[in-house]
Amino acid sequence: MSDSKVQFKLFNKTVWIEYIILNLFVLMGLTFTLQLWNADIFSYPIYSGGDVPQVLYIIEQMKEIGLSGYSTRVGYPYYVYMSDFPSQGIIWKFFRWILVIIIGDAVTTVNLIFIVGFFLVATTSYVVLKKLKISKCISGIVALLYTFLPYHFMRGIGHLAFSSYWPIPFFAYYCISYMKGVPGYTKNSSSWLSKDNIIHIITLVLMGGHCVYYTYFSCFFICMIIMFLVIRRENRARIKELFFDLARILCT
Repeated sequence: MSDSKVQFKLFNKTVWIEYIILNLFVLMGLTFTLQLWNADIFSYPIYSGGDVPQVLYIIEQMKEIGLSGYSTRVGYPYYVYMSDFPSQGIIWKFFRWILVIIIGDAVTTVNLIFIVGFFLVATTSYVVLKKLKISKCISGIVALLYTFLPYHFMRGIGHLAFSSYWPIPFFAYYCISYMKGVPGYTKNSSSWLSKDNIIHIITLVLMGGHCVYYTYFSCFFICMIIMFLVIRRENRARIKELFFDLARILCT
């Protein structure tokens, strides 16, 4: 079967129905776990403890002064310069800044990021599990379990970058592929600008620009795979691709 036929099958009507059903389960789970019938997501944060006030301050600051991180409205008698606080990557900062500019309210922004994150985690997990040739039923169950991990709620809004872990399934897929000896990048019609290569690079950018913890662990796993391939004397092309991935993450 050609690649074009495979891509056509991935986007047929049946597959879209699978994603709709999956996200309906996510919606039901969110409704009961967060008691959305009692929540006013446009006025109050879903959670109010921990680091939530700090997150709301950062989002509100982004709305008022942009990405500079410099503010004289707090930190009396001097100022606050949040760019010295390396809790989040530039991609994540830019993403949140765009959202709060569009939405116009810090509380609504953090609530929507948190809620939408559940649907994104379920969807990316299901895509990767299907890509690994796992059955639809098992893929759906595992995707839902991964979505509703206690970690997701424990981090919550207070650690919003950590609870938005939806890029991780794609990164895990590439790690598994490298371990299996599959090329990380493929040349299509004498060009490297294929869909798979673009998704691969976007995943690395998201992992590198997400938050310092995910950046660290991404680099850690890539280094472990490089060591594994060196010990097994695998194809040098795979090792070069991994070094490129490592550089791509570190440069984000």
